[in-house]
This record gives sequence, structure tokens and C-alpha cells, in this order.
Amino acid sequence: MVPQDAHTTFTWHQYSFYYGGQVRPQLQVLAVWIPLVDVDERNGGLRLVPGSHRFGAIPKRPAPHGQFEPEREISCCGAPLDVPLQVGDVLVFHSQALHASGHNQVENQVRWSIDLRYAPTGQSRAWHGLGEEFNLQYPCFTAHSKDPTQVESWEQWCRRWEKK
Repeated sequence: MVPQDAHTTFTWHQYSFYYGGQVRPQLQVLAVWIPLVDVDERNGGLRLVPGSHRFGAIPKRPAPHGQFEPEREISCCGAPLDVPLQVGDVLVFHSQALHASGHNQVENQVRWSIDLRYAPTGQSRAWHGLGEEFNLQYPCFTAHSKDPTQVESWEQWCRRWEKK
């Protein structure tokens, strides 16, 4: 996020707003956000509405700078929370979680981050709805084991972590 640039400030949204230009409630996509610099409200750190993914896909409307925003007030879905992160932290959230980034007010510091998306095996990788051009620019891949005995469900994986 470039300092003092409104085009890199993102209003409240769900990532699902941008998946194919329409609301797609059936999509299950996890977002992984990895900051490459420490982030907080001064340099445009992320804000989330915890639990807002439970409201499902929310209707959207156009917003400035080619963005989209919820048609309803975010307060209907919960209280916003600033999420300060340090280099080495990882934030994982559902694509239907309401989130935003503030305005980077720190001179001479770009807020760098890496964004990854994970979707269940078997779900179409065309969830973005932007066709082959998108796949050439942002290649998708399926990560899984060649040994089917090593593949486990989300529930199995989760239970292993809950035992620790």
C-alpha cells in the first residue's frame, strides 16, 4: 500500500465481492494475509469485523476507485476491530469476512504484504470469474499429496490440532 494514495486504501468489503463480479454464497475460499512489514492503523493495517463471515455473502454496491462496498452498514454484522500485525504474523480469514484497510499515512514506507487464497479440492478454480487471462497473470494450483492415504479432511486435520 503506497503512502498517501487513496487508490490503495480499501473500503469495507468481502473478497467474495470480487469473485466473478457477483455474490457467490456457495464459494468456500480462505484468505491468508502475510504482512512483510509491521502493520497498524498508521500504515493502513487491516480491520476486520470478527464473525461477519457467518452472515454469508452480503449484497454489494459500487464504491470509489473501482471498488465495492456492502449495501448495508457493517455494524449490522458486528464491531470492527483493528488487527495490528508484525512481520512473521499470518492472518487467515474466510472470504466472506468483512475487512478493510486504512489509509497509509507513513511517509516513505510502502505497506507490503502477500495474499494467498485456498479453496477446497474439487471446487472450480474459476471462482474469480475472470477467465484464462486471470489464470495467466495469477496462476492457481492444486496442492495435495500423490499418496491418497496422506490426504485428510478438514475435520481430521482440525481434530489433530485440537488435541495439542
